[in-house]
Amino acid sequence: MQKPAPSQKSTIVGKIALVVCVLLVPLIIANVTIIVKSYVRPDEVPGFLGFKPFIVLSDSMLPVISSGDLVVTKEVDPGQLVEGDVIAFREGNSVVTHRIVRIAEESGARRFTTKGDNNNANDPVLVRAEMVEGKYVLNIPGLGNAALFMQTPAGAIVFIALPLSLF
Repeated sequence: MQKPAPSQKSTIVGKIALVVCVLLVPLIIANVTIIVKSYVRPDEVPGFLGFKPFIVLSDSMLPVISSGDLVVTKEVDPGQLVEGDVIAFREGNSVVTHRIVRIAEESGARRFTTKGDNNNANDPVLVRAEMVEGKYVLNIPGLGNAALFMQTPAGAIVFIALPLSLF
């Protein structure tokens, strides 16, 4: 006895599921890598293949970057940075994403003066090369807010439990 041919509708659903899996698997691998790195080395900002994501919490870089955006930076040699580059750097327990407005050389060490595009004054702290986390590559508007929401109990239900139950 022959099996009945699959319907066109089930074939389309299967193709959509395959595409979703192909897109989600690399994203899941990157997220798991970042999560594991954050636990293994809690004093470092985790990344994946030299890229580091950051959630923007202020409007200091308007109109280019807004609060709630997800910013992606690429690790770079601080010696390659030039005035006008937007960088992410550690300042205490947080990471700031601002533009380099001046570069100074002190005893062979580079120091960066930075400023938010939407700020009236330069940042009070000179950024040393070891503070630089990366150079701005892109931002994804609003994705930072979604990432923050995913860390709440309601977000876990919406982004984890609901898709798993649908699967």
